[in-house]
Amino acid sequence: MITGYTGNNGTADYENFHPGCTVVEWTKHDFKINHIYWKKLGYHKSLPVRISNLRDAVEIFRDNEIICWLQGRTLEGVFNNSKLPPDHDDDLGVFSRDRGKIENIIFPIFDKTGFVKIRNTDSIVSFYRDGRYIDICFFRENGGKMGYGTKWFSKSYFDYFDKIDLYGVIFSLPNNSELLLREMYPVKANRWSPGKLPGIGRIKNYYTRVFLKILFLLPHWLRIIIRVGGWPVGVNYKKISFDKFSRLRIEPPDSFNWRWRKRHLDIVTANGKYQTVGEIIDYFGTDENGKVSELMETVEETKTDKPFDRPHNHNPLFWSSGNNYFIYCIAFEFRSGVVPYSKANEYIESGHRPMLFTREYYNSLRQLTDREITNLLRSHPIEILEGSVTSGKHRIFAMIGRIIKKKNYIPFWAVELRSKRQV
Repeated sequence: MITGYTGNNGTADYENFHPGCTVVEWTKHDFKINHIYWKKLGYHKSLPVRISNLRDAVEIFRDNEIICWLQGRTLEGVFNNSKLPPDHDDDLGVFSRDRGKIENIIFPIFDKTGFVKIRNTDSIVSFYRDGRYIDICFFRENGGKMGYGTKWFSKSYFDYFDKIDLYGVIFSLPNNSELLLREMYPVKANRWSPGKLPGIGRIKNYYTRVFLKILFLLPHWLRIIIRVGGWPVGVNYKKISFDKFSRLRIEPPDSFNWRWRKRHLDIVTANGKYQTVGEIIDYFGTDENGKVSELMETVEETKTDKPFDRPHNHNPLFWSSGNNYFIYCIAFEFRSGVVPYSKANEYIESGHRPMLFTREYYNSLRQLTDREITNLLRSHPIEILEGSVTSGKHRIFAMIGRIIKKKNYIPFWAVELRSKRQV
């Protein structure tokens, strides 16, 4: 679970996510979410946090007489450009021979300084504070080489260390960092250079991405005409039958949305037990069974009284302060003029009422007619990847709402991809 992002009040909010915890093991999804978050937020927003975290970490090592140096892309940016590079994390190197002292002395100090341990392996330990994390790489000696994991370099680079004063902090750098960085990041030949044509796989991937962009921009009748162009790369534009609709997974099994949108998905999937559309329909039964009404009693509405820190789609509070986004789609079905997530802050900042995505809000919107729903599903196709819905989830749940109320199924149109290797 992601912790420590900036909340509505502009301060880090660890407790909302891991009360009382000082060790939190992240999954690959957590790292991915963090990467996306900072990519959206931008370099300059992250810089003060990065400087603060690195300053404290480096000074803790130095005060306890443990050698610590800038590593990886962090080293590259500082050495080549005298600044931290645009990146989702920062890297420090230490010697594996000091691991016992580091674990017994340094890590408890990190804990008291607000750092949270999120990864602990033989070669890398990662610490997180105020939305950013630092990788501490444990370098060990092997013959004439020094390195960690599968990355090995000449031991001579680590015989002594140079110093650089940056952001008011004294950082250590391996000696002859220029040559070390050439080994770490060798310059690759231009993939489009004469005499070296791109591989078939690269050409297919490029074609697929361009074709998909064009397909989503075109009106329905033009998609019908050009859809044949997607068949060679496993892209199809098609009408989805009810049988196919029932077999769709609501999320890919490995999607980080099972964590990122967990509360909203849990309430409609029985905590992830039911993952296909058909299973969810069976779970809800018919409207006469009252499952929707029963679950509506447990709804907590996302707090939309104040704007979310941007980018709000990647702000955990946007997803964790309620569980109503998908269950309300089932309850209220298709409504006219629903504000998309991307425009949420604009609606909130304008002072509009009712408050966004609340029961009162949906009740204030007109229900779409069958003809309008048909046109909507043609104009805005969902996306399916290997049998899982990857865009258009709210429309899927709205259709589930229709079906459990014994209304007719209106066919979706979808852009279907056979394999994620092609995107």
